[in-house]
Amino acid sequence: AKDVARVSLRLEDAKGETTLDLSGCKLTAIPVAMFMVLKKDLNDIVVVDFSENELKKVSPKLSKFASLKELYMNGNPAISKWTFISSLPFTLQFLSLDRCGLSSLPQEVYGCAQLRRLSVQDNELEELDSEKVRNLSNLEELDVRGNVNLKPSTILALQQRPFSLTL
Repeated sequence: AKDVARVSLRLEDAKGETTLDLSGCKLTAIPVAMFMVLKKDLNDIVVVDFSENELKKVSPKLSKFASLKELYMNGNPAISKWTFISSLPFTLQFLSLDRCGLSSLPQEVYGCAQLRRLSVQDNELEELDSEKVRNLSNLEELDVRGNVNLKPSTILALQQRPFSLTL
């Protein structure tokens, strides 16, 4: 009941704002009610934070945030076990998937043409498809710190790309 109240308060706080913070709410799924409560504000929200939850799935309705620029999914370890978001908003410019237990980057990320910054710190990544990363033509920063299993060949290929790489 306490967690439900926390989510309700945060949804109310987001009305008329540009940020929705549902971090640390022990969510196992994105609340469908969120889209009804924020119906009038969906086009105005540019930052959504679902960090430090227990998300087991993500609704494709996330693309209803028509102006979404930043999405934080840090600390959701079950992310590595579920099919990722079928449709990330095309407006997305920053995506953080730190500490999610990822062994590979979800394919949907490579389709985010507007992505400028991508953070995948402290995961279990072994490699990233450097050809698909090249298709992220607006990418300016890629942070792969803490991925101790990242193959040297992947690191070398990423270092040859025209973006800032943080190892």
